[in-house]
Amino acid sequence: MCAERRRSSGETEAPMAYCVTVDIERCFDTIRPRKLYQVLKKAIREDEYLIRKHWVGQQGSATSSSKGSDKSSSFFFKMERPAFSSGDLRGFEELAAQSKKRNAMFVDGVLYDYLTKTKALQLLKEHLFANVVQIEGQVYVQKCGIPQGSVLSTTLCNIYYAHFEQRVLRKRLPEVCDPSIVPLSCCQHEELLRYTDDFLYITTDLKRARTFSEVMHHGNDEYGCSVNLAKSQVNFDPNTGSNTAGQPAVARFDAPDASGCLSWCGMLIDPVNLQIYSNYDNSALLQASIPFNETKAAQSFFVSKVVSPIRQRWHPLYFDPELLAVDTIQVNLFQMLCLAAHRFTILLEMLPFVNHDMQFFHESVHEILAKTTKGIHRSLHLGLETDTQQEPKAAPKKQRNRSSKQAYQAQKLQVSVGWMGFHGWRVLPKK
Repeated sequence: MCAERRRSSGETEAPMAYCVTVDIERCFDTIRPRKLYQVLKKAIREDEYLIRKHWVGQQGSATSSSKGSDKSSSFFFKMERPAFSSGDLRGFEELAAQSKKRNAMFVDGVLYDYLTKTKALQLLKEHLFANVVQIEGQVYVQKCGIPQGSVLSTTLCNIYYAHFEQRVLRKRLPEVCDPSIVPLSCCQHEELLRYTDDFLYITTDLKRARTFSEVMHHGNDEYGCSVNLAKSQVNFDPNTGSNTAGQPAVARFDAPDASGCLSWCGMLIDPVNLQIYSNYDNSALLQASIPFNETKAAQSFFVSKVVSPIRQRWHPLYFDPELLAVDTIQVNLFQMLCLAAHRFTILLEMLPFVNHDMQFFHESVHEILAKTTKGIHRSLHLGLETDTQQEPKAAPKKQRNRSSKQAYQAQKLQVSVGWMGFHGWRVLPKK
């Protein structure tokens, strides 16, 4: 629709993307417990919940035996306790069939528990208002903020700031292209993303970008929300008046001395074409230790330590051909494999044995590349599964073509991993 509007108006170039990133200062420490409790009271809608219990068994990754030829793997179970409304009495077979987990065994816990809304709110109230901390031998009751380190903290923070987005941000920034607010000829795009306390706002409307920057940098006393100005980034003149009274200006990532890419949550985003790269500025990725585990096969343990920091970079955001250009995918792949090669050489010197077997290291390189290929394929295959729920013959032709294209790109990646992987090891500096 928007592409047709641009063509009809004679516009050929994509609109400019204005970006703002902000970080909530001391996020967990500044949350208002009473405000959060009021939000939770409205969020819990059922009077009673059924807490089901079951175990999910899956096979672990295969490991090499001491002979290096046979492969063995462990089978482990993990307990899950999903909550349903008390009237939801569907069969366990139906629940297992709806699970997105593949190649798994489901074991029903048979006996279930019930949790009332009153009991749930009572537990949450104790969690928020009766948290005790010890500082230099003195015991204190926490009055502001939520407990850090709790398994609930991140979830509670997300609920709190989701409410902030609805009640504060959307009042100043109504939905784009809402016919009741803007004319039908409007052609605007925007995305508001948040990872816990890190906000990213991208829009084609400069005025809305400035409004978001103004609202966030002004802060909000009701929610205890204030922004760490030193971590904010924009690619326009925010014109918010925040650069007064000696305060630092908001950083421009499009300045001549800057990279030109927006840094957010481990990603580098190019605002010109919205290409996404992985951010390798964190030098901790090359810091490693290898406390040797004698209970595991040496090769498998060594390979796992090498690939541990690159697993999260197997995400489709870095390899999806529907989102990224071929050059971007190749850059992401080569950088990731170079990181693996550097970690390989660092960890190699930490191995506790002296006689380095060349066959051991050669097989380790092959296993690293195989794991990487499998990880990328799995991440892309998840997208294929959601797009091809219908039978192949019943699926629309456009959908089948898209699936075939993604499968072809996955095969190209398999070849690229091998070729770029070995080049990644070759470009390492020789000692």
